[in-house]
Amino acid sequence: MYVIEQQGADLAVAQRLALRQQLALPALAELHARLQAQQRNVAAGSGTAKAIDHALKRWAALERYANSGSLPICHSQTLHSLKSKPQCPGVPAVEQHQDWN
Repeated sequence: MYVIEQQGADLAVAQRLALRQQLALPALAELHARLQAQQRNVAAGSGTAKAIDHALKRWAALERYANSGSLPICHSQTLHSLKSKPQCPGVPAVEQHQDWN
């Protein structure tokens, strides 16, 4: 996802949305299917199971990101965007998030 974000860093919101829909949505769909399949094959309560559960519980947020051209890819980038200080590897800071208005 971070590579996709690097590709779209200088794009307008509508262009970034198109890029995410073209590249991020299919990748996320494949990852979701893999996580669900692995969830059935790992021991309940194991570290792997907890990591998979954590990812799946937050899946709606990933879908929101992929279906938006303006949402940043990571939470720490959102928290620190007012300072214009990049916190996510390889992703420029967001100047202002349009959904905050």
